[in-house]
Amino acid sequence: MFLDAHVRPVPGWYLPLLRHTNINYRRVVVPLIPILDEETWQVDNLAVGVKMMFDWSLMFNWFEDGSDLVPCMSGGLFAITKSWWHESGEYDYGMNMWGAENIEQSIRIWLCGGEIYVARDSRVAHVFRKSFPYKINNTEIYINKVRTVETWFDEYKQHYYAADPVAARFVPYMGDVSSRRELQRHLHCKPFSWYVDKFKEVFRSKNMLTREMFLIRDTASGHCLKGTSVGGSERVTEVDCNTKDRSLRWVSANSGRSLQFAQSQTCLDADAGTPQKEGMKVLLYSCFDSSPMQEWTFKNGHLRWANWCVNGTDRGAPLTLASCGGFLEGKGRFEIFDRKAMPPDRSRSR
Repeated sequence: MFLDAHVRPVPGWYLPLLRHTNINYRRVVVPLIPILDEETWQVDNLAVGVKMMFDWSLMFNWFEDGSDLVPCMSGGLFAITKSWWHESGEYDYGMNMWGAENIEQSIRIWLCGGEIYVARDSRVAHVFRKSFPYKINNTEIYINKVRTVETWFDEYKQHYYAADPVAARFVPYMGDVSSRRELQRHLHCKPFSWYVDKFKEVFRSKNMLTREMFLIRDTASGHCLKGTSVGGSERVTEVDCNTKDRSLRWVSANSGRSLQFAQSQTCLDADAGTPQKEGMKVLLYSCFDSSPMQEWTFKNGHLRWANWCVNGTDRGAPLTLASCGGFLEGKGRFEIFDRKAMPPDRSRSR
């Protein structure tokens, strides 16, 4: 068990982790990680980290998609069998200090025959410190990141250098990675493209892959749909179409069943909290796999959820739902247009 010092495990926290590793000795397991107050030492079970994912600049953040597979673990709290710890290559000891070692380890585990799961019945609360109690050496962090992408990312490493061009100058100083290359050969590790395909929906949700983006146009008004903050809620309104404005673009999600606003991790949603759908304002909500409230189709020119259709509206007013059977000819008709292959988002996280 690897645990940071500033944690508070709940009673019995280790039993679910052991149960997972006994299923497969190559399974690495992480607990749920609630926030622990550094002053009161109280656990906040309403703020819980489940799993992590990096972007192309190798910054990483928490996310949740409902599955138990973890593409990237936080690195400070996990269980691993002694056999798999040694067999999988332990840590990259060419790295120094802190930074990116969890990304390297996570990718290596998946590519080289292992797996990472979250044990949802185990909790270890963690103090997320406001500042580090030691100085951060950015040069060493860059070297750690460069060692990671040069060893494991194959042709995808171009995305890292595009997201953070300064990193390229550290390649000559990354040190010897021959032992990691030998580990790849010994374990018959898969290419990074396998990892991308394994977690394709996660990469897509973070706009890290080339995707087809499009505009949704009201055929009557000629306006386009856009996610907008209205009264503290994320609603969908009609605005003037502009094919050069990326903030108007949408992408398919949930294997084509959902419509995701390309500028966020939110999807068109029929609002489970509002049973009366007639006149209900259409909203944007966090995208969830297989959510029935986020399954939309284009049929006979209508944008439909179940037996309800999106109604056309005035510019700037939130869209609403209405019974599909009550539509007049030409009203509430939408079309997808200006499809474009958009490059991955390589902007650096702040």
